[in-house]
Amino acid sequence: LVGTVDAQALETLLRDAGDSWWRPLRIAGAAAADAPGAAPGTAPRALLSIGVGDFRNTSAGPYLELAVAFPACQIAEPLVLACRSFVACQEQMPDCTHTYM
Repeated sequence: LVGTVDAQALETLLRDAGDSWWRPLRIAGAAAADAPGAAPGTAPRALLSIGVGDFRNTSAGPYLELAVAFPACQIAEPLVLACRSFVACQEQMPDCTHTYM
């Protein structure tokens, strides 16, 4: 499942967990507060992916896995991509991008 999440809430969770350097990549468009023409009070959005895995034939035996991931960079200031969805943003990911899980 791919979508977006409140970028500030995600950063708050990271800081509360003791991570002071990683920043989720934000997206531009009507849903982002820092985009031109955005509605007042609209929260900035960040990309988010949720995956579910059903692993059956592994050395550890069968197990289910839930992964919550988002593209992020180790940067001082938020980075806003000029796109509005996970798929549209793929080609715009900067070299600093890692998948934060």
